[in-house]
Amino acid sequence: MEPMPEERDKTTEEPQVLDLVAPWNLPLALDLGDRERETIAATLTELNAELASEQPRSQALEKLIERFPTPTVQRHSITDTKSNLTSEDVESYDRYFEVRHVDTESPARSIVRSLLMTCHSFLSLRETGFSFDSEQVALQTTGFREHARLIARICGIALER
Repeated sequence: MEPMPEERDKTTEEPQVLDLVAPWNLPLALDLGDRERETIAATLTELNAELASEQPRSQALEKLIERFPTPTVQRHSITDTKSNLTSEDVESYDRYFEVRHVDTESPARSIVRSLLMTCHSFLSLRETGFSFDSEQVALQTTGFREHARLIARICGIALER
């Protein structure tokens, strides 16, 4: 596997690719060290607070992403998809949706970072004039908050509702 850079060059016009832990490698539970548990708990708490605010802002999430430790990842070699899809099918979908399946020593940080980036992208679209139905925005925001709670549960973290 070829190592990928920990940080992407923000000066390029190339869209940022979302790193995702391969679905068949997603953990059911994670045993985190105290420091990592505290970092993830604080990040998910701050994310949920921002999403619960009357007008969540992408700038707040951008700052949260900048402070969150970037996990070291390597491109996942797709040889067996554990599905009816071929590896070429998966790679084609990945290119289309601008995602990359990765392996990492820190799946918790990778999963949290992907949620932060997805929330940031959604809020940025909303702020730049994309017309979203307010009910759909509320449903999507609730979905993001529930996703954060699921990650917390997997990591053995209790988040307030």
